[in-house]
Parts: sequence; structure tokens; C-alpha cells
Amino acid sequence: MESADHNGMYQGHGFHKSLPNGKASGTIIVSAGMIRFEPGASDVRSESFSIEGCEFTLGGASDRLVFIRHSSRVEWSFYTSDRGILNNPLLQNVPSIALQLQKAKRTRWFNHTVVVAVLVAIVMIPLVLFSSMDTLTGIAAKQVPAEWEQKMGETVYAQYQVGEQLMSKEDTKNYLLPIVDPLLVALGNPRFTPQFSIVNDPEINAFALPGGFVVINSGLILAADSADEMLGVLAHELSHVTEQHSVRNIISAASVYLSVDLLLGDVSGLLAMVADAAPLLLNQQFSRGFEREADEKGYELLARANIDPKGLASFFEKLVAEQKKQLEKVEDETTRELMIAAEGLLSTHPATEERIAYILSLVEKNSKNKEVPYLAFVEQFEALKEAVKKFVVTIEAATESTTESTTETTTELTES
Repeated sequence: MESADHNGMYQGHGFHKSLPNGKASGTIIVSAGMIRFEPGASDVRSESFSIEGCEFTLGGASDRLVFIRHSSRVEWSFYTSDRGILNNPLLQNVPSIALQLQKAKRTRWFNHTVVVAVLVAIVMIPLVLFSSMDTLTGIAAKQVPAEWEQKMGETVYAQYQVGEQLMSKEDTKNYLLPIVDPLLVALGNPRFTPQFSIVNDPEINAFALPGGFVVINSGLILAADSADEMLGVLAHELSHVTEQHSVRNIISAASVYLSVDLLLGDVSGLLAMVADAAPLLLNQQFSRGFEREADEKGYELLARANIDPKGLASFFEKLVAEQKKQLEKVEDETTRELMIAAEGLLSTHPATEERIAYILSLVEKNSKNKEVPYLAFVEQFEALKEAVKKFVVTIEAATESTTESTTETTTELTES
């Protein structure tokens, strides 16, 4: 906006057929009783209006221009982009000025409101999307073809197997599948047929990949006191698969924009991430919401399979006891307190004790009408544990033999 000088002069334009091309730039001068347009070119005549009878209107983008016309000289009009002319003291008695000042105020108020609304939207939309991300990814994940999800799981599982020591498929089928079969039946008609593997790993853990690939550490099976405990963990992992938590993690990591694309049915962006999915899926952590959902859906799966769901809670109790043992080994009190705080408050997973309480509350709420005894699998589970022990011992023996052979060879080469 151009500003006026102290003599009531405003840069502007005039329109009339006598002007070159019907238009000329110049100066609009407000004086006592008169408004005069003084063209910038010396060969173009000026024109004056009496203030009395003048009409002032706002126009142009955002009403930033002031148009001036006179009822007796309708063939002429002036305009200026300096709305300060409306505040000229010599024009304050013109009725149309008061109207345009009110309009200008309303326009400014509206424009300010729009700016504030846009700023609020810029801040709030990401916050709303972030807070609703679990819901958005749940909807988006349903757009992912089952064939693609299966292929992604196969690809990541193939990469995982490299360098790992897995129990033979025959032993896994003979010893594990009879125990997990009730879970498979209770799944109904899932998107994928789960495929189980047992790996030589002392860590008490298991994980599942998209497509239903479930890997169970030998340490978990050997630490469990009953089939119920192992099956509780497997029901939890299978629920991560059925609820597509891994795929939803990828969508969430890929940004809001990818989620929107998937909501619209476009999976090309997600397909482009296949090559980079393995590190995320093999080292992923689930949100509190996903872990709670897997606990709940896992409980429901165990109940349908007629397997005691308290096994999952009792296994979590083992984890709590193990964590306490680890904490007792930490002599520094500050470090120990930080570890406790991280597990209970800062972790993306719910605190284990909280999950135990939640599962037991589900058991208590739904066990009143229980009439049929739970499946036990006592003998089958003992046979599985023995098979896993043999599997682990065989690998350890082979490893020791290889180490001894390597040492002897090295010694011989050194002596020679």
C-alpha cells in the first residue's frame, strides 16, 4: 500500500476516454472542497471533482483499492491503492467514506481471522494426524494386498535366516505344531497361514513378521514351565500379525502422506519401501496401543482355542523376575533407578506389571462361565522341550568341535 504525503496527495490512476489508451497514472490531490487528478504526463489535462457528490468504493483483490467517482461526471473515475485517503480529514463528512471505512474494518477483521485460522490449521492438522496415527494406519493397512504382505514377510524372513541356526522343519512339525494347532484352528480364516520356526537363541523372546512368519527362540521354550506360557506368547505374536501392526509401523514411519495415499488405494509408495523393510521389521518396537491390542486380541485367541490365558500373565511374571535379577546386578543406584524409570515410564511398551494386571483382569471378567477344562499339552510340551534341548546341545557340541579343530590347526601352523 502506498502512503500519502502531508499535503493530501496520493499516487493513483485516472480513467477516461480522452486519456492515452483510456488510462493514465498520476496524483490524486485532496483539497478544500475538491478532489483533483493530476496526470503524470504534461500533455494530458487534469480533472477535478467536487467532494460533494463523490462516491468512494473499495475494490480489487482484498478490497485494497479505493475507487472515486462523481455522480455528475460518470465518464471519469479515479483509483488509488492508498486506503489512507479514507482517513483524510477533508473527506470525513462524505457519507460513502464512513461506509467504506466500516467495510475496510470488516475486511481487515476477516483477513486476520483467515490468517489465524490457517496458522491454527498448520499447527493442529499434524497434531491431529499424529494423535490419530494408529487409527489412520489401521485403515490404510487394509488397502495393502495380502499377496504383497506375504511377499514382504518371505523376503525379510529369508534375510533373517542367513547365519541363524534353525531347528529342522521336520522336528518343528513333529514337536511344535501339535501344540499350536488349537491356535491355528481358533484363528478361523486368517489372511495368512502361520509358519513357525525355532531358532537357537538363549534370549527369552519370539517375534512375528508380516505374512504370519513366527520365530520362537529356544530360550523362550526352555524358560517356559508349561505349554500355556509359550502359547500365550505365540497368541500375542499372532495378534501382531492379524492386526497388521508391522505394516502399520512401516506406514507410520513412511509419513502421513503415505498413509493418505493408502487411504485412497494407492500402494505404490509402500511397495517402494520393500527393500528397506527388513531392518525395521527385525528390530521393531510396537507402540503402547499396539502392545495393548495384541494382549487383548491374544487373550481372545487363547480363549477361543480353550487354552488357559493366565499362561501369558505367568510368563510375563517370569520376565519381571528376570528383570529384577538384572537390576540386582547393577551396583550403581542411579543407573538402577534410570533403568526402572525407562521400563515403567519411558518405554514405548506398557510396563510388564501393568500388562500382567490387564490380562488377569480379562481372565477374571470372562472366567465365570468357564465349564470345559483348558487344554494342557503336558506330555507334548515336555517332548518339545527335550527336542529343543537336544537341538541346542547338538549345535553347542558342533561349535565346540569346530573351535577345538580351529585351535589345533592354528597351533600346528604356529609350531611349524
